[in-house]
Amino acid sequence: MQKTLGFTLLELLISIVILGVLVSLATPSFKQMIEKNQITTTTNDMVSALLLARSTAVTQGQDVVVAKITKWDDGWTVTDADNKVILRHNPTSSKLSITSVGDKLVNALTYTAQGKISTALVPGTDYFKVSIGNHKTCVNFSASGRPVTGNCP
Repeated sequence: MQKTLGFTLLELLISIVILGVLVSLATPSFKQMIEKNQITTTTNDMVSALLLARSTAVTQGQDVVVAKITKWDDGWTVTDADNKVILRHNPTSSKLSITSVGDKLVNALTYTAQGKISTALVPGTDYFKVSIGNHKTCVNFSASGRPVTGNCP
């Protein structure tokens, strides 16, 4: 009796069906993971830009402005007192929503030479919310003007 090597057609079809079921179960998890990673990346980019603006203001001894491009979803720029663009950032996902909460962060915020924000922000009232679907993270500010990430109020 001769032994054959390989798979039968039935074994191959069963393997493909099992693989299809596993892929369909894993797809929603990957989507959620990708959304959470996009939020984390954008939040970290925003905090980095705010920290850059703050340290530049202190180092140069002049005001530095972080402003939205057209809306916060479209990105932001960091400019010095001479209107020289230090940093320009455009978010990587069009599904991402960045909103300013509170009336003091509508268009821009300015760091002074002391490293503080020129208008007093109220923690828990004035912050940025970065979200996709049900996932969200917020960028809040300490009393000294330092940005802090965390859960939304």
